[in-house]
Amino acid sequence: MGASPNVPALCRELSLNRTQFNRYLASESFPRPDILQKICLHFGLDARILLQPLSELKNEPSKAQTFYGLHEFLNMRQGNVPEHLFPSGFYVFSRHNFIYPDTFIQGIVHVYRKDGMTYITGREPIFEMRKQSLPIDKYTREFRGMVLAMDTGLDMLVSRRRFMTGSFHFVATVPSL
Repeated sequence: MGASPNVPALCRELSLNRTQFNRYLASESFPRPDILQKICLHFGLDARILLQPLSELKNEPSKAQTFYGLHEFLNMRQGNVPEHLFPSGFYVFSRHNFIYPDTFIQGIVHVYRKDGMTYITGREPIFEMRKQSLPIDKYTREFRGMVLAMDTGLDMLVSRRRFMTGSFHFVATVPSL
């Protein structure tokens, strides 16, 4: 979520036509779905706020959590990951490179809580994206996921936008030597 100082800077950052963007702002036209998505992603908004009456929008995490009965299997109840077990904050991570398994990638993730659930977000390192000839913009590099408590540790289901890549991680405490 960027904070561009003005319309021209925002249009440059999002690669948008400034004249057309001004038409959106003046309600003279409406953006195509791909442009709308780009704008909403930049400001951290759900496009439904522009497409549906507010009275129809309901933020009910319980519906998502009971999707096909997974609630009982995935321990998706609110507060399932206690703060003392996995505190909110920034963490450095290391993992095998998915393309070159003999190498490791390091990065930073942010663990946070919203509506009683625990989430994780971060961005793939730019040099790793370049190695794979992938776009290096912040939207393509971003990944998000959810953290679930298990009996012996934590599970993290993480994906990039539109499930371009996905991964499943298990983290457990290990006694120090």
